[in-house]
Amino acid sequence: MKKLVRRLLPLLLAAVLLAGAVPAWAAGSVPDPSPTPETLNQKVLMDRYDGNPITITITNIDAVSLAGGQVSGFSDVAVTDYFSDAVKWAVEEGVTQGTGNGAFSPKSTVTRAEAVTFLWRAAGSPAPKTSASSFSDVTDQNAYYYKAVLWAVEQGITNGAGGGRFDLNGTLAYDQIFTFLCRFAGEEAKGDDWSTAAVAWARESGLTDGLSFTAKAACPRSDVVYCLYKQLGDGENVTEQQKPTDVEQPALSNEVGATLAITTGFLDRKSAIDISEFGLEASQAEQLALEIADLDGANPFGVTSLNVSEQDGQIAKTLVVYYTNSTISSTTVADSDWRYISDAALAEADRVVDTLITSGMSDYDVVKTLHDYLVTHCDYDYRVDIGNMPFISHQAEGALLNGTAVCSGYAKAYEILLDAAGIPCETITGYAGGYHAWNLVQVDGEWYHVDATWDDPTNKGGDYIRYTYFLKSDKVMASRRHRNWEAVHACTSTKYDEDLPDSFEQQKQEQQAQKQALLDAMLKLCRDAVEKRPYQTQAELQAADLADLEAAQTFEVSFAGTGYTTDDVNDVMDELEAALAQDYPDLKLIGVVSSRKSIQFRRLDVEEELQRRQDLQEEADEAQKNADVQALRALIEEAIVNMDSSYQELSVSYSDQVIKQACNEMCTVGYSFGGYTLIIPTY
Repeated sequence: MKKLVRRLLPLLLAAVLLAGAVPAWAAGSVPDPSPTPETLNQKVLMDRYDGNPITITITNIDAVSLAGGQVSGFSDVAVTDYFSDAVKWAVEEGVTQGTGNGAFSPKSTVTRAEAVTFLWRAAGSPAPKTSASSFSDVTDQNAYYYKAVLWAVEQGITNGAGGGRFDLNGTLAYDQIFTFLCRFAGEEAKGDDWSTAAVAWARESGLTDGLSFTAKAACPRSDVVYCLYKQLGDGENVTEQQKPTDVEQPALSNEVGATLAITTGFLDRKSAIDISEFGLEASQAEQLALEIADLDGANPFGVTSLNVSEQDGQIAKTLVVYYTNSTISSTTVADSDWRYISDAALAEADRVVDTLITSGMSDYDVVKTLHDYLVTHCDYDYRVDIGNMPFISHQAEGALLNGTAVCSGYAKAYEILLDAAGIPCETITGYAGGYHAWNLVQVDGEWYHVDATWDDPTNKGGDYIRYTYFLKSDKVMASRRHRNWEAVHACTSTKYDEDLPDSFEQQKQEQQAQKQALLDAMLKLCRDAVEKRPYQTQAELQAADLADLEAAQTFEVSFAGTGYTTDDVNDVMDELEAALAQDYPDLKLIGVVSSRKSIQFRRLDVEEELQRRQDLQEEADEAQKNADVQALRALIEEAIVNMDSSYQELSVSYSDQVIKQACNEMCTVGYSFGGYTLIIPTY
């Protein structure tokens, strides 16, 4: 150990010397002569005990230049800046690489192009569903912002600046940045004034802690990454709900969505089909429409000709179609119309409703029960993404009979379930990360949105249900990436806008409620028994017979016949003990007696009374013993005085303990009585 201590001392000294060197360099008082990666990351010191070299490696300092206190190599970001951690995080996560020439430009006002690029990269740089831009000023497909702009529009974060322009170099104020961040989080900034609502949301979310700003002031790049860091990085305000949740919000690709829209238009004999939302280039859209129409083949929709109004190279907006006078066959409808409802699907909807719905249920109970059934009995069909999904997954039959569907299948299945239950329900289409279908449902005279597809999170599985899109108002759905839907009914009621706990949380709450019910039942049993226990006053305890008191030291409370098991009761033992201790401090809970299904207690008041009696008895016994010792000594003294020989035996009736103590006291040198004194003779 002595040798180990001697060896540790120089190592500790070396570490202290090294730690002290870093701040000196950072302050600029002792410049590093050659700041290479090797000298920045390693220092070699000598162990003065045995001369062997020791290499000390400094880790995680690559983002901080020891030469000048810079962050991530940026000459204009110092380690002392309030946003330094945010910039370091943003660089490490690939959110930003700066503005070039070793600069981050923290004070420069963020542009619209920069802002959406920051968000896109923070989301993991997902590929947008379209490759064609609808903005006249977003044309360079190699530009750093190109994919970010397309993605931001698809996510509902921004719709551009109007007039067909995105306004790449337009700058943003704080309230505009907060609006982007709120939409990015999939949340809604509630309030009559959008600016005030956005600022309130940012403050409530903790994004502005430490910032000084006004809503309409230009927002610098430093504060954009600062707020992003608070939202997604290692800051204290990060929550799972704030992070992008695209994996839980499946959407059809633009090509699949366009295919459905074109097919539906053919089925409805529309002469002008709006395809502007799908971002397809004109020639691409026209080729897709020709493949669906199959003019040179079966031509199931009776199309004579078609063309896209826009020129090649532009985003297709309108498909113009001409038809024959022929009637579309029922087979074509069944095979290509996502709205088609088969007899088998209707029969299954009736079966489900007959099984689950009772006459006493409210409208709310019905729509929630059937929502939960659909979410737990259907999975999103990801074959749609690789092109081998059967068309039935677009229909109600796929959801109800096969247990797999995409949004249209979910929506139509929910519609016929509610129809079977007598609840008004309609399927609508719009856009939510892509072409999307969901429902409008009437509950107690008010219309609400329900999106069962997005309430069925794809990354949870099992029987997990959430209610993020259950009975929501227009305002909430718009804030949660749903837009441009068919406004067949206004959904203005906000009664259910506050989200219900998800199924996991509900299960947890139910378990807690069951545990509380068990605890309440055990408390009542125990309290009733405690109130009936004998000898509850001090006078009663002192008056009780000893045998009765000894028998009352413990008692048991039976829970046999309650329906609860020993394991159930053991689960609430800690809570039971704590609750009873407050009301009955003279009780001590021992535990569960499994063999008798009972809870055993010790009575501390009885134990205290027994101890009191024992103490009194011991005091009386001690006093009697001392009196007996004194009496025996007097008897022995008298016998000694009256002895007429050198030896005499004396018979007494005292205990061995009394005799021993009396003799020990009298055999002490110097003990004297009646003229006699004990001495120890020497020979």
